[in-house]
Amino acid sequence: MNITLSAPPNVVQNVRNWAEERGISLNSYIRDLLVAKDREICAERKSFADAFYSFALANSIEMEPGYKFSREDATERIMACDR
Repeated sequence: MNITLSAPPNVVQNVRNWAEERGISLNSYIRDLLVAKDREICAERKSFADAFYSFALANSIEMEPGYKFSREDATERIMACDR
């Protein structure tokens, strides 16, 4: 995907010079920043999902065979661990 960014010319030139001194292009540097941020976002999502899954497992209860969920159950404020 191609994107257009806007930044002050002096900032672009300073970062372009910095990148060229390290043998990379400005485009490559910005792409690497975006990829790194994407990995960070994905890791945060996975961490949250793992924590939720662990919580759900730790707080699950066994239901009797044939149990059907009801409106009263949905509005009940007593936690399963308090029963």
